[in-house]
Amino acid sequence: MLNPLRSLFATSKILRTLNKHRRILGVAIFNYALLHVICFLVKRGGIMASLKWIKHPIILPGFIAFLIFIPLALTSNKFSLKHLKFPKWKKLHTKAYIAEWGIFIHMILWGGDTATYGLLFFMPLFILQGIHRYKRKQQEKAKVPMATTVTA
Repeated sequence: MLNPLRSLFATSKILRTLNKHRRILGVAIFNYALLHVICFLVKRGGIMASLKWIKHPIILPGFIAFLIFIPLALTSNKFSLKHLKFPKWKKLHTKAYIAEWGIFIHMILWGGDTATYGLLFFMPLFILQGIHRYKRKQQEKAKVPMATTVTA
């Protein structure tokens, strides 16, 4: 999630510092999600009593996001990076963007203040990611050589 900000503010010292600790931030986000799920389970009366809620339209996107977070948290270490090799590790960790949408949908469907917070937190992020993707596509287009036409 730092890449869009870094592409806009490449010289920012704060972003460089955050980037050094991005795995720690990811694990912290997972821990918050885990705490959120534990509170949900306790409030609903345990795992078995909670199962009927998993398919609820408000709960399901958040639950899917949490399931995506599990392998990301488990592989946020040097051993996994070395074992998986960078391309596979990177591909796995791009799934965070899917989880991000799941969290956003979860918050919007919840309604009230939670939906407002979802919009406030995620809309700037989505805009930054859109700008980042647009810039990357422009750079890729610039790298592709133009096809030459041969006239007879």
